[in-house]
Amino acid sequence: MTAKIIATLNIAAALSLAAVLPVTASQARDKEALQKTLLAATTGDKAAGRAIFDKVCVTCHKFGDVGKEIGPDLSTIAATRKKSEIIESLLWPSRVIADQYQPVLIQTKDGDVFSGLVIKENARAVTLVTPQHPETPIEILKSKIQDRQKSTVSAMPENVLDPYTPEQISGLIELLLAGPGGQ
Repeated sequence: MTAKIIATLNIAAALSLAAVLPVTASQARDKEALQKTLLAATTGDKAAGRAIFDKVCVTCHKFGDVGKEIGPDLSTIAATRKKSEIIESLLWPSRVIADQYQPVLIQTKDGDVFSGLVIKENARAVTLVTPQHPETPIEILKSKIQDRQKSTVSAMPENVLDPYTPEQISGLIELLLAGPGGQ
């Protein structure tokens, strides 16, 4: 039922979907506390971090020779981002979205709504890739597009690390800071 409801949303409703599912004050405090814990951590188990990467991140991110190139390549993230910025991106992925990874929302004249990253575009069609189905890009004919807007919500799920302990997340951060050769 939920998929049918989302599929019939118009672009304006889809853009405000995040507002329909607000973060509670308690959840915000929990994330802020986790952020402080992660910033204070001086070490992390890179093997535990690798397990998280291989289970969760590899679907969209490249790290060395493994992973997909849907989201940013994390192989050299330590050269361009501070630990605090990496933590913020992990906990709040929609706060800052680089232009080349900005998802789009497309509503077709049939009423379908698609969200994904544009991987190809020409005069005839737009091709999107979604985190849910990265192996099967979606081609949408431009003649069938009713509305197209940038999404303010990252393709990376907001609470993707919720199942993991602060120690495990610290391991992921240490792995990213060390780079693929520092495993």
